[in-house]
Amino acid sequence: MSDSDTELLIDHDLNINGSLGAGPSTQRTLNTFFGVIVPCCLSMFSVVLFLRMGFIIGQAGLIQALIMLVIAFLIIALTVTSVCAISTNGAVEAGGAYFMISRALGPEMGASIGLMFYLANAAAVAMYIFGMCETIIDDFGPGGQLLPNENSTGIPTSQWIEYGYGTALLFLVAVICLVGADIYAKAVFGIFIVVGSVIICVIVSFFVEKDMQVPVVNPDWPNRTELYTGFSSVTFHSNLYSNYTYDYTIPNSPIMGFIDVFAILFNGCTGIMAGANMSGELKNPSKSIPLGTIAACSIVCFTYILLMMFIAATCPKALLNNNYTFLQAINFWPPIVFIGIFLSSFSAALSSLIGASRVLHAMANDGMFGPALRLMKKTNSKGNPYVAVIVTWGIIQVVLLIGKLNAIAPLVTIFFLLAYTACDLACLGLDWASAPNFRPTFKYFSWHTALLGVISTMAVMFLVNYIWALAAMAIMIILSAISHYTAPQVAWGSISQALIFHQVRKYALKMNVQDASVDSWRPGILFLVKDITTSVEGLLFVNDLKKSGLLVLGHVNLGNIDQEDMDSSKRKLNAWYDFVKRNNVKAFVEHTTCPDLRLGAEQLLRLSGLGGMKANTLVMNIDSPIESTKDIITDAVRLDRNVVLMKNVTSFNRNLLDGRNQNFIDIWPTSLTSPGFIIGTVDSIKSDANAQFLLQLGCLLSRSHSWKSTAQLRIFIPVATGTDFQASQKSFKAYFMELRINAVLVLVTVEYDQLELMDEDYVLWVNSLILSKKSGQTGVTFVQLPSTVDTCMAFISPEKGSASYLTDIGPVVMTWGLKNVISV
Repeated sequence: MSDSDTELLIDHDLNINGSLGAGPSTQRTLNTFFGVIVPCCLSMFSVVLFLRMGFIIGQAGLIQALIMLVIAFLIIALTVTSVCAISTNGAVEAGGAYFMISRALGPEMGASIGLMFYLANAAAVAMYIFGMCETIIDDFGPGGQLLPNENSTGIPTSQWIEYGYGTALLFLVAVICLVGADIYAKAVFGIFIVVGSVIICVIVSFFVEKDMQVPVVNPDWPNRTELYTGFSSVTFHSNLYSNYTYDYTIPNSPIMGFIDVFAILFNGCTGIMAGANMSGELKNPSKSIPLGTIAACSIVCFTYILLMMFIAATCPKALLNNNYTFLQAINFWPPIVFIGIFLSSFSAALSSLIGASRVLHAMANDGMFGPALRLMKKTNSKGNPYVAVIVTWGIIQVVLLIGKLNAIAPLVTIFFLLAYTACDLACLGLDWASAPNFRPTFKYFSWHTALLGVISTMAVMFLVNYIWALAAMAIMIILSAISHYTAPQVAWGSISQALIFHQVRKYALKMNVQDASVDSWRPGILFLVKDITTSVEGLLFVNDLKKSGLLVLGHVNLGNIDQEDMDSSKRKLNAWYDFVKRNNVKAFVEHTTCPDLRLGAEQLLRLSGLGGMKANTLVMNIDSPIESTKDIITDAVRLDRNVVLMKNVTSFNRNLLDGRNQNFIDIWPTSLTSPGFIIGTVDSIKSDANAQFLLQLGCLLSRSHSWKSTAQLRIFIPVATGTDFQASQKSFKAYFMELRINAVLVLVTVEYDQLELMDEDYVLWVNSLILSKKSGQTGVTFVQLPSTVDTCMAFISPEKGSASYLTDIGPVVMTWGLKNVISV
């Protein structure tokens, strides 16, 4: 029986928060016994108990079987602690493992693991159908143990006829799931009583039945019997050790091994989540789930050990390996074992199909996998997800083609183990991330148990079948990628966010701004924006300029906070976040409200960033003039922030970055706005912090993802008439090589009389100088700003009627660097 046995008892609705849960009429009426112990025991007592316990002893021997059981329940115990931790940290609602994992690991992992858990339940249904078919054929087929007499021919058998039997049983299960799930919900306790009674009858039969000849079911040994000895020390000793052989139910079966048998045994240990699924129905879930789950595991483990001991002491290996239904043959009333096997398998198949369909319905209600699961939302008037049931029935019908119980058991095991791994991983992540709201009341959980749970379940997955394990993980990764792009916005968050926060905080504290050096400098840009929708080109350019640094988009809402429309401000902020995400810009968004633009900008300059990741450079686009520009620049310089002003950047055609055209990045590292400092020398550039800052920004832009395939740096150095060009070129090339700057060096001759031009004439001459060297392939030009605010404003905002600096030159970046940021 699967982990989702009890999900049929829960009415699946979508609450106002968008999370799946029990409907509003759900009442907490179940105690520990009925709400946890009964569902968990029914989940674990499946075909393995009645049809494969002898197979396990016959193949592995008692010693290895007990070792397998201990390993299985150790793994289960580790996962139980995680299930108990999650379930006592808040109610687990409809969806079982999917709900727990998705609310802890996030929608992507939750959807992928949830779908794997769904497939595990679907495959489990097929396994239970195989168990029923096997029992029917062994009892009523040729030579069947329950035939009226030896002359009876029995029901026909063949591979396709058995498939027909399985199809008919599955159809019956599907019909009941569609129209009569409530009948099963009311009969759970009755089924538990029947299964318990059968187990007691089996145990009693070991004592009351003496030695007898039991027919062999193995088709390779027709008309043969084996001796049932009853309690015998000789039989017990012969069953202590392994004797691996083939499985007669699988044609051309290979010789079994420890892992093959363990995979089958482990199916009888699953089902630990059945109680957690009932958390919304329990009177006291924080007490009932841990106590009930542990009690159920203890009951099942004790029962398995008892049966293993009795089987090893009474049944020779030849009988165990050639008749998997021997418990029926040695029972004082054989039909009761058939009833127990059939009823437990049928109820397990029924509950697994219902549970699988509810998991699918839960994922559909959460909007997982987009339109692919949209139809799964449909329910009838009673809330039964009939479309999900029909789809699940179709998938199981295909799985039935596998044909044998032992062949599908490893697949079911791996899928369940993957779900258990995810539960352990969820708890491990929550604990490691120190999530404030992760406060489970189950005190025996720790990150050590979760980590051991992850390691053990992963190890067993690969030991059972490494090919299927790799395939399952590959499927999970693919599903996670799909759900990443199709999952809707949810309100329950993700463990990844908690882990990221934990790691960011950890390493941000280690970033000491006082220890920052030139070698580790990165641009931390605060881009002050008035209207983001009209600043797309500027935003994309700044995103390139920052390369691997920090980018903060700052905006000042003018007004007083006590009069601010908070809903409107929040919508505006969310719109900015969406805009940044749509344009694939890696940036933070910071809004502040202030009655004065200058004060708002100062707030952003002081507070943008975190720890050592503070904004160190202010960027503004002067094509759209911002009020108080002069004051904002003054404040930025006082706060030791570099200043970058952009002009005509919106005119840049980004289609030129398609890789087919070369683009020049022109850099003028000397101060063109100061006639006394325009002439460049190696020493003057070395000692000029603004020149160093300018060169660094140009290099960063040329190495950005968008520019690196087409960009070529060109550095223009004005030199005086009569300068030794060859010597100057040699010294500049050596210096730029020392800085590891790969650029084309251009020396520009400047006449001294040109430096004596005044005011407007000088501005016109500088414009013509830059324009004369500009190429049709120049993408952007970098120049220095004057080193005083007043001079700076005179150049960028001239009086009306005066010549404007850098007119008709195209995209221009003007910088005011305060510190040397480039290392030798």
